[in-house]
Amino acid sequence: MTWIDDVPDALTAEVMAAREGLELAMEMELDWVMLEVDCQELSKLLQSPHSTTSSIRGLCFDLIELDKAFSDFCIRWVRRDANSVANSCATMVWSTDRCHFWIEDIPIWLARLAAADCNLAMD
Repeated sequence: MTWIDDVPDALTAEVMAAREGLELAMEMELDWVMLEVDCQELSKLLQSPHSTTSSIRGLCFDLIELDKAFSDFCIRWVRRDANSVANSCATMVWSTDRCHFWIEDIPIWLARLAAADCNLAMD
């Protein structure tokens, strides 16, 4: 994970984080990727051909190009209250100035949050 200074706004931060996530998925050679975002504006921009009129059009274009690297890719908007995993991980980074990243041995607290998020997303 990369620390990025001087991001002009929340939407730019969201799209930059999404791009970093897709780049990681490519490095891991994943074939099927679902990008879940809790920023409805970003979700609409990425799923709409009108994203070229946005101030973040270059970053949106990067994401649209990155999705071609996967055999199956979709973007899904999730409510913020159903996205506690992302919120908890982001809070951890802010409070410790360290990035924690798990691929195989996911901590039990994180697995429980993910299960709760899935249940909320189904409502």
